Amino acid sequence: MEEALIQFAKNNSLTARERDVVRLMLDRVVSLKDIAQSLSLSPHTINSHFKKIFEKTGTRSRSELLALLLKFSVEHLNSCAHLHRAPRVVIVDDEPELSELVSNSLSFRGIKTYAYTDPQQVLDDFPKHQFDVLISDIRMPGVTGIDLLQEIRKRNWYSPAVLFMSGYANDYEAYDVINLGAATLIEKPFDLERLFALVMEQFIEAPHDRGRYFRMNSKIPITVNGKLQLTTTDIGFGGGFIPFIQGDDSSNHFNVEVGTVLSFEFGLEEFETPISAKGEVVWRRTQQENGLSPGVGVKFLDLSSDANTLVQDFVRMNRILSFIPSGRKVA
Repeated sequence: MEEALIQFAKNNSLTARERDVVRLMLDRVVSLKDIAQSLSLSPHTINSHFKKIFEKTGTRSRSELLALLLKFSVEHLNSCAHLHRAPRVVIVDDEPELSELVSNSLSFRGIKTYAYTDPQQVLDDFPKHQFDVLISDIRMPGVTGIDLLQEIRKRNWYSPAVLFMSGYANDYEAYDVINLGAATLIEKPFDLERLFALVMEQFIEAPHDRGRYFRMNSKIPITVNGKLQLTTTDIGFGGGFIPFIQGDDSSNHFNVEVGTVLSFEFGLEEFETPISAKGEVVWRRTQQENGLSPGVGVKFLDLSSDANTLVQDFVRMNRILSFIPSGRKVA
């Protein structure tokens, strides 16, 4: 991986210090404070380094940067042999040309792919594939992408990760499909490089973390970047909804954009000690829409194995199917 990192840094004109920052990120040093301490720099300086790295690499977040680096490593080695196994991805679209195009593009990068035009066939073959990621169109005759997602979630609550693609993205809100259990919504036409990065991002996080089903006690405060005390209503198996604070001018302090990484704490109804977690903002609703309050959808990036074990049984009993809840209903 070190050889790939050196070449990646060279190709993207990263400085030696920027390369050190990326290396620490690869070593799972997560917070700006910890990275700053490791390099004897201030968190503000590390934040500035990340901004420059994002500009040079064309990425918007640390998870996207990591996915891009893994993609580069795959192409550098011309296979996924450096991973414990190659990702298994199913693509389904009623347009055969598009399904084959996506399949061939991902296969070229070392991913095991299965191309379909019939979503019912995907359901029939579901038990034998044990795939990691499903890429599906939404509008299809007969069984739609939404139907496919809901049926899959009945069979398996937390895998595979589902990436929706649609040429009618204006007909769907991202938070709606994510609330149903999808990981994201991609608008057609899309960039194949970006799609590969999304697949790798789901794969590297999914194998050990997709069993994380949560339900948050609304009375337990959460801390965002150590500055705000908020209260969350619901958590899905992939992340949570954090509402904006209303009143005074508090909401002005919660000016987060998509890609921002937040630190927070949550509690379970049967577990008294708050659990620390980190998550990335994947969607943002700045005003009340369709009876839902303003806030952000946050995808979990980090949770300890102990906390994961504690909550798995709890959420299975509650049968939570949402990947990230769409938010609070306005009273």
